[in-house]
Parts: sequence; structure tokens; C-alpha cells
Amino acid sequence: MKIKMFSMVLLVLSSCFTNAQAAVISVDTLPGLPTIEGSRNIMTSTPFSVDILITDVADFSGFEFDLFFDSSILKALSITSGDIFGTDTFGLENSVNSSSVRLSEFSTAIDEGINITTANVLASVSFEVVGFGISALTLNNIILSDSLGSEITANTLQNGQIDSKVTIPDPNPLFLFMMSFLAIFFWAQKNTAYKSL
Repeated sequence: MKIKMFSMVLLVLSSCFTNAQAAVISVDTLPGLPTIEGSRNIMTSTPFSVDILITDVADFSGFEFDLFFDSSILKALSITSGDIFGTDTFGLENSVNSSSVRLSEFSTAIDEGINITTANVLASVSFEVVGFGISALTLNNIILSDSLGSEITANTLQNGQIDSKVTIPDPNPLFLFMMSFLAIFFWAQKNTAYKSL
């Protein structure tokens, strides 16, 4: 009886310090659709956005993540918070690098975190295409926490992929030659005018 009671006490105490939730973090390459799309074909060089989503988490109170991509194909323009915590949002880090973006926020609410059952936007990342090919959008260094600061495990990660069909044309060699010729011509005209004075 004492062993059974001791085991129950240990079980209750351990549940106070760990948070065994099944949080799902996803990259949605086509925001606004009713489904989460993990891949997308890009046919133009117009900037586009992807969303980082979270689903199935209780007492959610903070997060941090990196999103990596191939910098020879994509260039990150910005990362914008989804304001998931509303007016209680406190941003720690928001950075755009050559091959990754990072966002870190937590809730300043004292009582408890938020409960999420459907997909909510953690952040939107704006990109432009700079090359031809396929770039993975890989989530990494993910930290989720509850209102007590305990870590919440992201049991499922759904990374994304962008397939760029855009070819970035090289400047026309004839155009470059003509521009060089015109620059030399005007430079020579300018120097001749100065010498005649």
C-alpha cells in the first residue's frame, strides 16, 4: 500500500515538471487555404509568404524557432509575428539572415497560457526567388514552453519546400556592350569639351 501511494505521489510530481503534449509545428507554403500545404511551385519572381503554424497545444506561453532555406534559391525579406499572444506578446528576437530566419516570443500573461486546437500563425516569412531549383524550408532549434516555463515537446514537425521554376536572366551581352560604348562616348565628349575651354 505504501509503495503504491509513493508511486502515485511520484507520478503526480513528475507531471508537474514535464509537459507531454503533442504540439504540431508546420510550414504552410500556401497561406489562406483551408489545408496546410507543405510544398509550392513558384513561377514568377514576385515576393511570396509562408506561414509557420502551431496546432494541438495547451497552456502555450512561449516559443523560439529557426527556419532554414537555400540562399542560392530564396532570399528572406522579412519575418512578421503572428501576434499569437495578442497584447501580451513580448518579442525577444526577430532576425533575418542569409540562409535562415529566427523568431522568439513569449506571453506576459501571468495566469496561464493559451489553448490551441486548430492551426494558429506563429509567424509569416516573406521571400523572393533569386535562383532556379528546390529549396527545403526546415524548422530547427524549436523551443516551446508553457506558462510555468516548462518545455512543451513538438511531437510533429512538418517542414516545407519551394520549387522555383523562375529563371533569373543574365543581362543581354549586346545591351552591356552598347551601354559601355555610350559611357565611353559621353566620357570622351565631356573631356573634349573641357580641353577646348
